[in-house]
Amino acid sequence: SYYDVLGVDRSASPEDINAAYKAKVRESHPDKNRDDPEAKEKFQKLNEANAVLSDPKKKAEYDRKTVADID
Repeated sequence: SYYDVLGVDRSASPEDINAAYKAKVRESHPDKNRDDPEAKEKFQKLNEANAVLSDPKKKAEYDRKTVADID
């Protein structure tokens, strides 16, 4: 899930999401991990997760969808 990608839980505040995103991006940036063939993919996944979870409308839609998938 996007929450797992960023290492936060569903109740994370927008500030917590942003802080987690920034920390993960710093450690996962492809330029810093040139020896990791999966670095670019991980970086893209972080950006995708942040794009959804940092937008209140997209986050609400994502949460509804993931809860529906669980049921």
